[in-house]
Amino acid sequence: NFHQMNSEKKRWHIPDPIRVGESPLDRLGVWAAQLQDENSENASSYTSADTIRLRITEWLSAHSDEKLLLIIDQYEELITLNRNERQRHNFQMTLANLLGSHPGRLIIILTLRSDFEPLFNDSPLAAHWQQGRFIVSPMSQDSLREIIEEPAAKRVLFFDPPDLIDQLINEVIQTPGALPLLSFTLEQLYLKYLKRQEDAQKHGSIIERSLIQKDYDELGGVIGSLHKRADEE
Repeated sequence: NFHQMNSEKKRWHIPDPIRVGESPLDRLGVWAAQLQDENSENASSYTSADTIRLRITEWLSAHSDEKLLLIIDQYEELITLNRNERQRHNFQMTLANLLGSHPGRLIIILTLRSDFEPLFNDSPLAAHWQQGRFIVSPMSQDSLREIIEEPAAKRVLFFDPPDLIDQLINEVIQTPGALPLLSFTLEQLYLKYLKRQEDAQKHGSIIERSLIQKDYDELGGVIGSLHKRADEE
């Protein structure tokens, strides 16, 4: 019943998610230090795997009536931002050892783009992978429309013509990594709008608050905008 569900919720401690970044053990060390309300600026002294395990064990022992949830977002950064294979292995071994030491008390959720999943088939977490795997299905056309239109509406931004939204959706809906591509392209369209607005203000004129077809065409669409940016970098 509701009372039991509410009681169950109180048994979870859910800190903010972390990103692995270029120094995964350092990020995990900051997270572990903050569990005990320690200053994250001093967390560098807690970044060894042994000390991280100690901090988490101490917290779980002091909060015997709670479960601890560790959320690691964009887990593919362990590969895309980290070139040190030994660091990657040590970080994953630390997670595996933590799970083995605290079954049922420490829960780890990793979010990972599906196209990176094969690269983790032989990781130290492989024993947990299939059992805990949950596939988030691709977004529908209506859902994609919603995440394009609603943030723009909050900023009082329009699409000119309105079917520019359909062009964006049709270009990404069958593409792996659709959301990052869509996010990147919308950002580029917004930056172009800001530039047009700046130029108009210099001439004392006013432009519509719109993301426009001309800018989309100049970018080369979703894929073109990515290629252009990659070439610039």
